[in-house]
Amino acid sequence: MGDAGQHRASTAEAPSALPAHQSPHWWRADADGDDNNPRHNTISLTATVYYPFHPLQGRELSVTSRPRNPELPVTVVDETGFGLRLPAWMVAPEAAHYQLAEQATLDTRTLRALAALLMPLLDDGIL
Repeated sequence: MGDAGQHRASTAEAPSALPAHQSPHWWRADADGDDNNPRHNTISLTATVYYPFHPLQGRELSVTSRPRNPELPVTVVDETGFGLRLPAWMVAPEAAHYQLAEQATLDTRTLRALAALLMPLLDDGIL
């Protein structure tokens, strides 16, 4: 086999090589969540908003993007087709148990940060 033939053979055996009939974006066309798409079988296609203070609380929304990093927001589409990003913790079942406290408790560092945000608004007469 010549150099060109060896290159084709080694490229075809590489784990990241795509079959010749598929473009680099072949997975988008197959991303409908059916059983023939192993890449998406483990991803939930819907998410419920559990956070009790969100206007969409209790609604099940279609997920368009769920990042691997759990700290990043989940992208969903509401009933009207509007896309929005929700913090991942709002669609976690644990968020259903969040409650407002009778009295707010903030540490001094947080109070100082809040004061630093509000002082310019007070100085400008906005507040």
